[in-house]
Amino acid sequence: LLVGCSKAPEQSPVPSDSLKEYLNNVDSYQAPIREFGEPTNYIDMTDHIVIGILYPQTDYKDLDSAINDWIYETAVTYKNEASGFQDATESAELSVAYESDIVSDSYAYVKFTGLFTSPSLAHPVDICKTFNVNTKTGKLVTLEDIFTEQGAKDFKANIIKTAGIDANLVDDNVADHLVLKKSGIEITLLRGQY
Repeated sequence: LLVGCSKAPEQSPVPSDSLKEYLNNVDSYQAPIREFGEPTNYIDMTDHIVIGILYPQTDYKDLDSAINDWIYETAVTYKNEASGFQDATESAELSVAYESDIVSDSYAYVKFTGLFTSPSLAHPVDICKTFNVNTKTGKLVTLEDIFTEQGAKDFKANIIKTAGIDANLVDDNVADHLVLKKSGIEITLLRGQY
């Protein structure tokens, strides 16, 4: 997952330097923020897949409904993917967690991230889904609620420019993984999509 945008350093540190940096900063690990909603989970297991999705149960009907719909659709999609395995020993895993926060008196967000892994894949499939809610009205908030039509186009153009994405590879979904945070708007771009 790419969250935010930055340029890669000219030269990557050698593994021993990376390990030293990790060990020196192990106490600075930050647990995901889960300030909005009560944590609960969806767990399922078949012959070919294990699914674990941690999610918040909130008091907002539209948000809870959208989250439950997304969980169901995601579980079905990856169960179908795994059902094609011919080898009885081949198994996949879908693991998703979330972060959430109350941004202001009016807004809160939920951001899901995770991975679908399978022996038949060259690398894991990144999972990301975001929801923003107006806590006063209970309605979900979208990009179109934040910006005018032109403002949304300009915002997407800025994402493309800042992230260094080839404009020919971009579709209208480039800002789909948007969350309203106290520090501003955060966009997550998934590996392999752009």
